[in-house]
Amino acid sequence: MARQPAILKQLHKNVSLHETVKGVRHPEVELWWAVLTTGVIDCISWQQHRKPVKFGEQAFEWIFSSDADGLGSFETLCELFNINPDDIRDKIITDPQALKHALVGKKKQ
Repeated sequence: MARQPAILKQLHKNVSLHETVKGVRHPEVELWWAVLTTGVIDCISWQQHRKPVKFGEQAFEWIFSSDADGLGSFETLCELFNINPDDIRDKIITDPQALKHALVGKKKQ
């Protein structure tokens, strides 16, 4: 069995930490997590040309932009979930399927 990359383990850990505060689920956190994961999944799907995705190109631009301003920027959401945005960008290039699999599995829970 292949060892799970550190960024994927961190994704799972961070979501668990941020989904609840004092045992209470917060819909806003779940919404921002959905924005982040959907953007990454759309970007990967568009980049691989296997599935046309309506917002794939925009997701790619959003993720690979260095714009850190704004509530909904990729950089801001990564900061919210204590994720290094460069680690996600690197995974999109080097191992997109593992990243997509980790995110899709986490979205369904």
